[in-house]
Amino acid sequence: MHDTWQVLRWLWSAILIAYVILQAVASGRLRGQAKRRSARIFGMILVLYAIRTLIRYFLGAGVVYRFSVLVVGLTAGIAALMLISALITQKGDDTVVEADGDAKERIQSLKLS
Repeated sequence: MHDTWQVLRWLWSAILIAYVILQAVASGRLRGQAKRRSARIFGMILVLYAIRTLIRYFLGAGVVYRFSVLVVGLTAGIAALMLISALITQKGDDTVVEADGDAKERIQSLKLS
């Protein structure tokens, strides 16, 4: 059982790292409500990770710590799926901000028929 636990722990850690990388990419691409929701979920995962670390520090690597690793990993996995879904379903803004930051130019696709 000890070897199985190590594999699970590294699997959930890899999912958490993948979520953090995905969050970094999505923070630049998401807009509006999706960006706010993504930031709140990221904050929640950071709090859960801090609780997991405190459990390890104060209680050791027992059953409670293992349960907290599973909870944080599952939460990060679900959050990653939600973030991917938000990125896929987001509609393009079609605006480009120029260097001065004030002027906006609308980009329209060229339709040939």
